[in-house]
Amino acid sequence: MAQDYGPIQVVLDIRRFQDERIRKGFLSAKEFFDGEDEAFIAHKKKIQHSLASVGKSLTSSSGGSIGFVRVRMREAALAKSHRPVANLFHPTLTPTLGSSNIGELIVQVTPYTIARALEETRKAEEVLQYKPHKTKPGVMEPAPSRIRSEVGAIESISLWSSADRRAFDTAEAIQWFSTRAVPRAYRVDLFDSQPPGQRHAEADYYQAGDISTNLKEVLDEELACGYVATVFKPDQKSMSRMYIWLFDDPSTRFIVGPPHLRKVLDGAKEPTLDAKAHRTLLALLENHPAVRRISLPTNLQPEAAATRTALQPPPPLAMRQPAKKHKFSAPLDDATYPVVGIIDGGVGHLPSEWIIHKTSYVAPAHANASHGSEIP
Repeated sequence: MAQDYGPIQVVLDIRRFQDERIRKGFLSAKEFFDGEDEAFIAHKKKIQHSLASVGKSLTSSSGGSIGFVRVRMREAALAKSHRPVANLFHPTLTPTLGSSNIGELIVQVTPYTIARALEETRKAEEVLQYKPHKTKPGVMEPAPSRIRSEVGAIESISLWSSADRRAFDTAEAIQWFSTRAVPRAYRVDLFDSQPPGQRHAEADYYQAGDISTNLKEVLDEELACGYVATVFKPDQKSMSRMYIWLFDDPSTRFIVGPPHLRKVLDGAKEPTLDAKAHRTLLALLENHPAVRRISLPTNLQPEAAATRTALQPPPPLAMRQPAKKHKFSAPLDDATYPVVGIIDGGVGHLPSEWIIHKTSYVAPAHANASHGSEIP
């Protein structure tokens, strides 16, 4: 009779297949102001004031009424389950576009979605309710609503500002361009706005206008000098990026794709270092909602020794030193070792002194002892 190498399933806990599975419900909302209702009321007013301030800024913005807010979570609310995305900033209303730091969300908003979030905060109860503990008789535990939990989980809300967009001044930029061998262009990371899924929010989004198009129009209208810019996405997961050069000749005005950039730059004169032109550009960029960050070009200075090592090709296979074969030592008589189970295609070259038990259920034609030997 031929040996059967069919698959074998070992069930160690048969009760898992006999007893009814108990499904745990969703985690209950967490309370961040237990026993501090007055503190929660003050915090709630602070969040409402921040939302109202964001709403006023959006309606008065000349760059369109789409904005991006930083939602900073308190330290005790860093878990994903505490993010305020069930009520305040639901993704179908306010898409989340990423993060700026640990515990911070960047959320896209419009006047409609900010007004709705402000209305939601008013639903957060100011007196915390309690309920009997499920597993501790006689013990009461906090029972906040989801909206109270979301409001309490937020540390602060602020509109993306000029301070978030730029960390250098005009003088530093001109000195950087004039003293280093770098392109005289600013790198501008852009926000890629997304249409919300909810009908009213989507209508408000399209009514606000395209902020990227508005940025290009502002540059053309407000810059008295010439400029060359290119906009592209390095990959599908990255944000859009702009590079922009300034020129003295006001007739030099191009926004081109990367394939045509070199031809346009070759036809232009040397980029200008005029302080007024750079100051005007930076002021336009740092106040426009489409801009996330303005950066100076990186000054790369590779170390000579590291460069030589990186450029050296690997030696031919015939000249390479053969790898040393590992030699197992014998186990000590007075030592205690953990027992490790290896489930693999086979184990070879392991001294028998280290093996307590070995069983093979794998057909020899399918065994790969060398792979399993790498585990220990």
